Amino acid sequence: MEKSRISLASKEERRRKSEERKQMKERMEKEMQLLEQQRMLLMENRNRETIQQSNEMLNDSEEDEYEGECVEEEESVEQEKFGYTKYMSQELKDIEAVLLQKQKERNKLCSDGDIDEIMKSNERQRKRFFSENGVTRMSTVPDLGSFEKYQDDEIEETDSVLVDTSIKGYAVGGRFSYEQDPKREEMERKRDIMMKIRNKETREKEKITSENILEKLGLLDEDIENSIAEEIKKCEEDTEKAKRHLSSMVKLKKERKIFERQTRTQDEREGANPKLQKHVTFPDTPDKIKKIMKERYSNINETGSIYDKKSTEIKDENPFQNTRRELYQDELNDNEESENRSEERNKENKRPLYSEPAYSSEYREAMQKMKSRSRELDEIKKGQELELSKMLEQKRQFKIQRQKKLEEEAELQESIEELELKEKEIELNQLKASKLKMEMEAIRKDDECVKKNLKILRLRRCELLERIQLKKTSLETETKEKVKKPEPKIESGILKQDHVFVGKPFVPAFDGKNFEDWKIEVECLVKSKMYPEPLLTQGIRASLKGNTRRSLQSLNPSATSAELLEKLEEVYGSLKESDALMQDFYSSKQNPSESASDWGVRVENLFQKLVRKGEIDTSQRNTILKRKFWRGLYRDKLREAMRVSHESTDTFEIMRKKTRKEEEEMDSDSKVVSQNETEHSSKVHQPIRTIQNTKESKIDTVLNRMEALEREIQELKRDKSQGVKDRGGFFRGRSRFRGGRGEYRGRGRDGRDESQRRENKREPLKEKVDKQQQEQTNPEKSDKKEQLNE
Repeated sequence: MEKSRISLASKEERRRKSEERKQMKERMEKEMQLLEQQRMLLMENRNRETIQQSNEMLNDSEEDEYEGECVEEEESVEQEKFGYTKYMSQELKDIEAVLLQKQKERNKLCSDGDIDEIMKSNERQRKRFFSENGVTRMSTVPDLGSFEKYQDDEIEETDSVLVDTSIKGYAVGGRFSYEQDPKREEMERKRDIMMKIRNKETREKEKITSENILEKLGLLDEDIENSIAEEIKKCEEDTEKAKRHLSSMVKLKKERKIFERQTRTQDEREGANPKLQKHVTFPDTPDKIKKIMKERYSNINETGSIYDKKSTEIKDENPFQNTRRELYQDELNDNEESENRSEERNKENKRPLYSEPAYSSEYREAMQKMKSRSRELDEIKKGQELELSKMLEQKRQFKIQRQKKLEEEAELQESIEELELKEKEIELNQLKASKLKMEMEAIRKDDECVKKNLKILRLRRCELLERIQLKKTSLETETKEKVKKPEPKIESGILKQDHVFVGKPFVPAFDGKNFEDWKIEVECLVKSKMYPEPLLTQGIRASLKGNTRRSLQSLNPSATSAELLEKLEEVYGSLKESDALMQDFYSSKQNPSESASDWGVRVENLFQKLVRKGEIDTSQRNTILKRKFWRGLYRDKLREAMRVSHESTDTFEIMRKKTRKEEEEMDSDSKVVSQNETEHSSKVHQPIRTIQNTKESKIDTVLNRMEALEREIQELKRDKSQGVKDRGGFFRGRSRFRGGRGEYRGRGRDGRDESQRRENKREPLKEKVDKQQQEQTNPEKSDKKEQLNE
């Protein structure tokens, strides 16, 4: 039992695990499909955003005043767009690699990993990603004049700040100087070269391919969504940073072009108007004063009068009065105007002044940016720590849930085992019930067999009576012929009489129905050994009717009675097995219209069938029949009344007699009617009781009669042999007169003839036979006599 339970449990566990694996695979495939859809949507959105930004930048650049400069801006924007798209394509490749690695891990169905190590590796990877793309915090603070002027218009990355080293010398987060010492420039170049070499070495050392990253990550299937969401957030942050960088670069280029345009306009003005020059010398000589005055007062007439061509107003008579003061005042005004213009221009463009106070403001701004960036990174770190704590809590909750599930599984397993035990008990009960039914069927069949046996015995009794009568007649004929015929003829006559005396066996007709009853009768004839084999086979063949004869056509004509019975049993025999017979035996009960005696006969027949099948031992006959007979009684009162006999040492036959008596008493007590009805009922019941009594002692009486008939037959044979020996001699007394002739017979001591003496002996035999025939014809009278004798 334990092995079967263990095997069933193992099978169920395997089936449950296979189902869980299938569900996991289906769930992971769905997640992969969703991730791929998200990736495609991200790609489309990013491409759209980049195209929109590039179009906006181009539109902004086209709004500028100078068309030639706009063309250059478009080219630079396209280059930046190409770099941005390249950067985004690399990100998408990384995401695809992550998805492939997760798919591999899903196929493996790895167990729970260490979440702490996974989060640490994620943080490490993110830092490296930022460091490779130049977005880390500033590791060093730039000194005064730490960035030199490069001739190429490029953007270079360092550990600290993104620097635009253009021709015009604009820098973000550092100082730029037009004039530097050559020694200092060499030192700065060397330092920059060393920094670049160091950055390259560190990048090569710390460079991690997507495959190595995925191998180190070892992400769980349950954390896929979280990790992908984090990666999407990082990608979005990186895209925002790239957008900001692009916008800052465009703004820088716009400001640079505006600055160049303003400087050009200023130079043009200074070249056209020499008075707007910064360093104007005061006119000392009169010739220079005259020239200036002519330029200013070009409308003076040749006569020297001071009249304007367009105006009629008269100016001062002395135009050269206070000329020195006016020229100086004009120069001062021009210088003030230029300074105001430069300040307004710087305010409008937000351009830093390349002086020490201006640089200090830029340095402060850079430091503030660094501090803000460090704060942001600290906040990011705190957020990651919170995420780690959440992940740990999730892990703890997952463990608790897993323990609960394991406990539930154990409870379910116990309940399943209990149910299996109950199922087995139910199966055993069903088997027991089937066996009981078979036993009941066997008892019923045994009852039928007993009935058939009774019929056969009756037939035998009739046959024996007929034989006795035949023998009597034959003896009478022999006595008459003995005197007439000689001895040898008498002997031959005796032999012939022996052959005639056997007769023909009586076999009931069989038409394919009730094969068991017919078979019992034939077996009884075979076992009696009263008829030779050829007569039995001929009688069996003659008893068959209709289609039943065709079943024996395949057999030889010389087949024995046993072979004929086997063939007929194969065709018409019962198909019930031992289990069905047991079920019939144990499920049978007394019918309401069935008497106790009939019920007992049916139980015996069913039991006899089981004995033939070998299912029940004959040693337990008494106990099994008693128990089944008592339990199958229909009336509860009768069952309670017979409980004592059931529990006692009485045999089945005694118990059956007692039940019959008790049943008769109950029937007589239950019927309370008038005196006429009681008398009528007594007359009716009296023969019924006699019939029941005859049924009880049926087998015993038949057997006793059979023995008596056999004894009589033996006595007749002895008488026959003695009569043959006494012939042919003279003898006084009991024997015949041997010397005489004719029909004269000698007398014995009593003076009587021997034939007369034999007739006197046969008289009691005749009386017995006549009594038996009378009993068969009217058994009621014999039963009444027996009751009166009792």
